[in-house]
Amino acid sequence: MEKQSYFKLLRLALVSVAIVILSSLLGSCEDDTPDPKIDYYFTIASKPPDYYPVSKDDMAYVITRIMKDSIKAVYSKRTLDGNDKEVVQVCDRIYYRYRDEHPEAYKYFFCIATLHRACMTGTVIRKDVKIRYYDF
Repeated sequence: MEKQSYFKLLRLALVSVAIVILSSLLGSCEDDTPDPKIDYYFTIASKPPDYYPVSKDDMAYVITRIMKDSIKAVYSKRTLDGNDKEVVQVCDRIYYRYRDEHPEAYKYFFCIATLHRACMTGTVIRKDVKIRYYDF
């Protein structure tokens, strides 16, 4: 009799250990990575000439910073689909207003700001598409 209860107890212990191991393995199969979301960012390439009366910061970096802030206003939360139409419209408005107010800038400076649409997982860019160019 004692031999049977010992084997029952041993089987029960083995089953318990197997359940604990299986539950820990199944629990680790869950994907902890966040869903990919769409975000927008700029890259800037510039080649200033020897002389330019309008500072580089005023022309490209300040304007793209204003564009980034405006993007946040129309696209405040990352989504799976993004919002290319609104993002491009707000950036276009800022760009054309700047271009109308500072026609002298085009004579002395060459700069291309590229608006990118990025598929991101957290802070990692998984895929990138160039959707608009702005030249200063």
